[in-house]
Amino acid sequence: MKFRKILSVALSAALVASSASLSVFAEETDKKYDYVALGDSIAAGFGLENSDGTILTDRAVCVTPELLANPIKGAYAAVFGTYLEEMGQANGYTTTATNLSAVGYRANDVAETIMREGFVGQTAVGILEGFLGKGGSAPLWQYHKLFNEYLSEAELVSIQLGGNDIILELFGDMGSQDNTILSTLSTTLLLVLAGFDSNAAIQYGINAIEKAKDSITYETLAETAAYLSNLDFNKYIDASAANVEKVVDAVRTVNSTADIALLGMFDAYGNSLVYDEQVRDMSYVVRTVFARAAEELTGMEIDVDDEEIADEELEVKTARLSKYTAKLQKLSNKVTKYNKAAADKLVAIISDEISYPLQYAVAGRNVGKAMKVLNRELDEIATRKDCIYVDVYDISNEHNLDPHPDAQHHKEIADIMKTELSDVIISKMTETAAPEAEKVILSEKDITMTAGTAYQLNATVAPYGTSQKVKWLSSNKSIATVDSSGVIVAKKAGTAYITAVAENGKASVCKVTVAKKPSVLQTMFKTLLKK
Repeated sequence: MKFRKILSVALSAALVASSASLSVFAEETDKKYDYVALGDSIAAGFGLENSDGTILTDRAVCVTPELLANPIKGAYAAVFGTYLEEMGQANGYTTTATNLSAVGYRANDVAETIMREGFVGQTAVGILEGFLGKGGSAPLWQYHKLFNEYLSEAELVSIQLGGNDIILELFGDMGSQDNTILSTLSTTLLLVLAGFDSNAAIQYGINAIEKAKDSITYETLAETAAYLSNLDFNKYIDASAANVEKVVDAVRTVNSTADIALLGMFDAYGNSLVYDEQVRDMSYVVRTVFARAAEELTGMEIDVDDEEIADEELEVKTARLSKYTAKLQKLSNKVTKYNKAAADKLVAIISDEISYPLQYAVAGRNVGKAMKVLNRELDEIATRKDCIYVDVYDISNEHNLDPHPDAQHHKEIADIMKTELSDVIISKMTETAAPEAEKVILSEKDITMTAGTAYQLNATVAPYGTSQKVKWLSSNKSIATVDSSGVIVAKKAGTAYITAVAENGKASVCKVTVAKKPSVLQTMFKTLLKK
């Protein structure tokens, strides 16, 4: 009877090992090369039509099973996927290209979602709920699972994140100020970023300010002028780069062997700086807006120096705004609140002076510079983290103020990726295969644990040079679980078998006996006996 029981246990353990090897590695017999793209609205293909026209210009695009089955063909991830397929065919590999990019997902959101189940990113939620209504963010709930499922199998991961983080860090800081104009301005700019018509967004902002007219005084205007004249983009750039580095670390946690390509930012407005045959200087536009607004509200004329200062550095330009704050101080007894007529007139003033020309001026003179600084930091991260930096700054996105490139410029990004990454990809496809596993050796074959404790079980695959990648399985997760690193957690009293399976199906089993957790009285009694 005892012999029969031992034989039964041995057979069950063998079955666990054999069935595990069949199911876990059944799909890994062919040579595969999987590529995954992580990014925000640009990588997602915002504004592009799919081959069958189903995606159109969805400003709330996020990854869904339907989108994975029918990805946006014009996005650079898909275009690069076609190049990857050609390389795979030449080297006997099956390739896949999966785009896990989404509108509104900041770098920090991506990193957090990879590492933490249930985290979906507050910015993305806000955008989706705004466009789709309450419950519209439901597709994001599956992101943690999708990220981990696809990233864990990837040979190559591209990351293009960081640009949105700069803007959203700024808007978040602006919106957190105890200042009605700044908080309203933050919301207005977010609406523009999310794709609303500029004039409609400005009208929203003016309406919001008009409703809060009793709280707007000279001090509010002076604070606004001081804040806008002392913006420090470097801190937002540094924060953005740190968030991208968190994404790299998160990907490495899920997959330590994948090559990671860090795509830089491009100069979204670098070739679109002509407005009425000139580029208006940012500080000139802002000075003019404040002066005209003050005149309209108070009837008091304020002189504005209209001299262009196009060749001065950004720091010098913005510093000039500070002297105009002093002029606004003279209005303390004049400006107490907005009135409806003045507010309506301000819509025309702001639309005329700031809406379109300031988008050009701010974007062309500041975004490009900010992207250059961010790219330098991304390049440093790539060197430090053993990634491949891919410079796409000079793609020719020149058709309008929308920072998202059209399909032609997505191809341009994919072409640069092909040039920079082909050697790495082909090298991995043609490298000498590792020797087949002959056996799996466990650090322990029979262990006893107490419920509630953990134990690190290690596996070595022989012979030397064989891939050490193994899958861990538990025959009874209610008794003991095991994670991808071989850490066993004892759950309750009983017996479970932990199996380590090599890629070719070779396996080894450890018997785990879990004892019931001792009661408090038992623990106290043992302590007294030791004394």
